[in-house]
Amino acid sequence: MAIGLLESAITAHLNAEMPQLLTDAVGRNDEIAAFFPSTLVKKPSIQWRVISAGNSSFTSYGEGSPEPAAGAETRLKAELAWKRIGGTVGIDIQILETTPGFELLGDTLKTEMAGALKSYLDQLSTQLVSDGTGNGGLDVTGILAAVSNSITYAGLSRVTYAFWQSVVQAAQGGVLTLAQMKSVSRQIRDGIRDGRVTHWVCNPTIFNLIGDLLEADTQKRIDISQTGARAIGQGLSFEGGYRRLWFEGAEVIEVRGWPAQTLHALDMREISLEVVRDIKANPPKQVADQMSWFMPWSGQLRCNHPGRQGVITGILG
Repeated sequence: MAIGLLESAITAHLNAEMPQLLTDAVGRNDEIAAFFPSTLVKKPSIQWRVISAGNSSFTSYGEGSPEPAAGAETRLKAELAWKRIGGTVGIDIQILETTPGFELLGDTLKTEMAGALKSYLDQLSTQLVSDGTGNGGLDVTGILAAVSNSITYAGLSRVTYAFWQSVVQAAQGGVLTLAQMKSVSRQIRDGIRDGRVTHWVCNPTIFNLIGDLLEADTQKRIDISQTGARAIGQGLSFEGGYRRLWFEGAEVIEVRGWPAQTLHALDMREISLEVVRDIKANPPKQVADQMSWFMPWSGQLRCNHPGRQGVITGILG
């Protein structure tokens, strides 16, 4: 087979294998990238309309008195630019010329791919939980930018538009309490924000800390489910560590690599990872004695309403 045809066949083979290679990499590393729901889209940028209610309210009034006035809603446009992550996988030309059989060659290149995809997932996961300022602002606008009460997000100032501010609280003396978790949850659910915490997200250290708090509070209804686990007290099961936790009707999720000392209260109905180009091998290029495949990805983390999200910071394990 001519080298040109072989290169095309390898490219097609790699892209056909890509979903399984990615699945294997995520399974090995328990990546943050697997936590966020992703959607493949086709559009030049991420734009959405933001409407803030005009605070119209009902009140009592006397006969002949002026009717209560209606509030004026605020209409704005939020916008995020696509961000790009890419890397190159290469193989020596001599291997192309001397490896007998396409399958053996495919296995050789897939070994390179495994390491490359781990690097890709590590980079994507790091950026998804960042504030987007890394690499000169080229990084994905991550969860630390979306869930904040100070950073401008999607072009909208949180100083100008208070409804765009997330619920941010610091753990007093570094101590996390269930009362503080309840406070954050209630603020997200209040009439102005009208949100709901669907997931509490943290790293394993804080996950175990929450489990200890719930276990100590015998009045709470806790579901920590694991087949064959032994029961410990009211609504609590345990086997070699907490398996599943719930608080205020929302599941507590442990994600390795999540920002340290933080517990995020997220309304995941408002958050998605939008992908305009999923990772895929481009046609190969020869550079000196190496044949290389560039593999780009383009997407962005979108939070429709940061005001319906919250975080507790400064938690000491």
